[in-house]
Amino acid sequence: CGVFRSVDGGDSWQDVGLFESRHVGRIKLHPTDPDIAYVAAVGDLFAANEDRGVYRTDDGGTTWQRVLFVDEHTGAIDLAMDPLDPNTIFAAMYQRRRTSAGFSASGGGGGLYRSMDGGNSWEELTEGLPTGEKGRIGIDVYRGDGDILYVTVEAADDEGGVFRTDDRGDTWRRVSTDNPRPMYFSLIRIDPNNPDHLYLGGTSLTASDDGGKSWRDADGDEVIHVDHHALWIDPSNSDHVIVGNDGGVASSWDGAQNWR
Repeated sequence: CGVFRSVDGGDSWQDVGLFESRHVGRIKLHPTDPDIAYVAAVGDLFAANEDRGVYRTDDGGTTWQRVLFVDEHTGAIDLAMDPLDPNTIFAAMYQRRRTSAGFSASGGGGGLYRSMDGGNSWEELTEGLPTGEKGRIGIDVYRGDGDILYVTVEAADDEGGVFRTDDRGDTWRRVSTDNPRPMYFSLIRIDPNNPDHLYLGGTSLTASDDGGKSWRDADGDEVIHVDHHALWIDPSNSDHVIVGNDGGVASSWDGAQNWR
């Protein structure tokens, strides 16, 4: 039912619109100006609608401007912002539709886009990424250097997986074919203090210590609940990790070896 805003720490909420956007994939706030926010609107799951794409507000949600739109079938599923340069934003566009007969989760509208002027203009990033129809894409930017990003890309013909860029998205290289059930997860997170240390959400939680070349189980000795959809790494202590999954929330203080 759209987007809501709280100005009292969550005690009360105000409806700030975008009702017809239906489903929201991600919200990103400007790090120094709380009136500026970006919304990834996936759109209606069951029908075509125009209220899809990336929206921006400059006045705390009083008004919205759609700054990225592909077509009535393609919405925005993920957003990432360079924490060192909040004018640089990456958006994942996703074409999907559910019917009584099944679920379509790819199409010609899918792709990865970049804006370097706060959303005023966008360009599609293609060099080194799969060339055919793409499904869901997940994004993360390395906190210490905005030139380094990882994305998970769903694609046909074994072209998908985990991709890395070291030049802010101009060129990409595939580092792994791993991408567990992308239509349900597509979660990749980078250690804020080590660009080669990654986590990948899935039925199990996996981690990489070599930039995605190899992956190991990160559920720990004491197995936590399955299906991992959210993950946060403490910027001041990489051993402190919080994961959100279908069983709730679990925390680790030893680099995902043990969990509570």
